[in-house]
Amino acid sequence: MTKLQERILEIFKYVDEICRENKIRYYAIGGTCLGAVRHNGFIPWDDDMDIAMPRPDFDRFFEIAPEKLPHHLKVIAKRDAAIYGNFFYKVHDITSTFVEQKDENTPARYKGVYIDVMPMDGLPGNYIIRTFHFLKLRVNGKLNYIRIYGLKPEEVGNWFWMLIKRETERHPYYYYFERRESLLKKYSFDTSRYSCYGWSRRCRKIMFLVKDFSEYVLVPFEDFQMRCPKGYGRFLTIMFGDYMKLPPEEKRNGHAMFVDLEKSYKYYQKYGFIIKESEGNG
Repeated sequence: MTKLQERILEIFKYVDEICRENKIRYYAIGGTCLGAVRHNGFIPWDDDMDIAMPRPDFDRFFEIAPEKLPHHLKVIAKRDAAIYGNFFYKVHDITSTFVEQKDENTPARYKGVYIDVMPMDGLPGNYIIRTFHFLKLRVNGKLNYIRIYGLKPEEVGNWFWMLIKRETERHPYYYYFERRESLLKKYSFDTSRYSCYGWSRRCRKIMFLVKDFSEYVLVPFEDFQMRCPKGYGRFLTIMFGDYMKLPPEEKRNGHAMFVDLEKSYKYYQKYGFIIKESEGNG
């Protein structure tokens, strides 16, 4: 493991302890599940961790986590999560700094080293209703993106998108976050046949069977036994195709633009990165 991955795993173990003590379900997903299955640990170039919880467990975890976590770990949840443009929450180490490439010029979105915690919701059983559900998720996702990040370069100057942008600015930055969350909560994970990455713009493509998450299996992950969904083979195939095949080298990238394991992100929010470079540590 890299030093960054060691810190991520340290954060995760606190989360795992809370989940075990309170019988909260969770599963490794995405690159974390793939890393467990293919590498028995982190994907070598990975710099985050993804776990998901059925919505009742997700809500329960973030109800109790602020009081259970050690003082250096905090949650990014509820309306605070919206400013980062995400539809999921994070647990981050406030004594460290992790700045993603897309956030380099937005100090308000700096954060500490983190793990992602995603909610898992159900989907309508009827194909037509499900299609409209995905459409509403996509529209609210797009509006949320515009409210948080503004228009894309190719949209600037287009009268339609300029009107949309003006409309989104009438609402608080968390408005579309909460609208989409309400849509996701309409369908119970445990009583549905299907679920998806409801927090992702690719939610329609990453749709999977709830039964594959009905139980977990333990898979070696570094010095830990990671909970992966029992149907991880089918799940990973949906996400990655031939998931045991390594991607080309040019696609082996993480999310980080800047990492400091010694200083809090609040330092860089105040002083920026030039101070760090002048100290000879950058």
